Amino acid sequence: MRHVTSQTEWTANAGGLKRRGGYTIVELLAVAGILIILLAFAAGALGSLLRSSERSLAENQLRVGLSAARDLALRSESGDAVALFIVENGRCKIVPAVSVGVLKNDEVLGKDSEVLRDPVTNAPARANREVFVQVPLAEPVTLPLRWTVRGFADPGALHRAAAPSGWYEWIDDASSTLTEGGNWVFPETNVLDVDLAEEGWRRQTFVVRYEAQTGNLVTNNNATILVVDVVASDEFRGAAPYQDNRLDELDGDLVPVVRRLLASSRLHPLNTQANQTTALHRLLGDRSNDTILCKPVQTIALALESSVATGISARSVNRTSNTLLVAPRDITTLSPLDLALVPGADAVQVQERINAWIAPKLDAATPTDVNVKEPFDARIFTFSRYLGAIQEVKP
Repeated sequence: MRHVTSQTEWTANAGGLKRRGGYTIVELLAVAGILIILLAFAAGALGSLLRSSERSLAENQLRVGLSAARDLALRSESGDAVALFIVENGRCKIVPAVSVGVLKNDEVLGKDSEVLRDPVTNAPARANREVFVQVPLAEPVTLPLRWTVRGFADPGALHRAAAPSGWYEWIDDASSTLTEGGNWVFPETNVLDVDLAEEGWRRQTFVVRYEAQTGNLVTNNNATILVVDVVASDEFRGAAPYQDNRLDELDGDLVPVVRRLLASSRLHPLNTQANQTTALHRLLGDRSNDTILCKPVQTIALALESSVATGISARSVNRTSNTLLVAPRDITTLSPLDLALVPGADAVQVQERINAWIAPKLDAATPTDVNVKEPFDARIFTFSRYLGAIQEVKP
């Protein structure tokens, strides 16, 4: 009979008896350390794979959304089509829309819904705005969460005191030097209290415009336009002119409805209503909650919003909006940027940092501080004029 002691075993070999002990603590720790290192490498590789896959999905969705807008232009017999960029809760959407008419003598609005004035004559500034509407057969395309698109506003394209347009007027109010250079603008489409009437002057974004029937990229028309995007609220619709024109209750095609409104003699711009404006301007103009003021761009940037935040030394993105903008209804200043995310920086510095981080070799402005970090991993695209396809630009 063989005697076996606890935790120790005797075995026979050519040299006689040999004692074999259990694993020591050092050996177990070494094995555990190796496993942890291997798991860390595996997790890093998996994370990199997931990020790469998500980036590919975002780029693919971007291409699909732009193609949908171009296809709409090819089929259109009445007017050009646009790809509208909006952001809701950190999700960027590309909405195809088609031209349906012109809103004449729309008011050019600035901060706090103030009607801007011509710098020479001091007369209230007005402009004819082409109006675009989404069509039912062209569904919006949504990018993955926190993947967003910015448009490059060429030098002089933004609102300026010398040439009032109302498009991103807060940037000029923050610093006139910013409007003199190029700026990467973000879709400011959801930073308003939708329950209050005439807050639509806060809704601003950019579009990519395609020519009707040819699908060519439009490069010779930089006019500011309005795109109808009805908000989900009925709080402000209990009074005229909203009460009799409930755009929020129409589930079908808005194209004939908006065309009828633009042609209505009852709502004609000469028939003034409250606030020295017109019923039609209140329904479809710059002050309307249901429209977004836009301008075409020819260069766009795709990036993960959290990467932008890290790149400009922000603490994070806003937890509610999932972007660098404040949450809806929380805006208390003209700038919609959440400056609490970037300690010690004002709106001008934050915008300059964004410009420098997205395209260090393309931006026209030099940051006033140095808190911009690599890697600069935004992907920048321009467009083929005749095919309308996006082409990546390497800064």
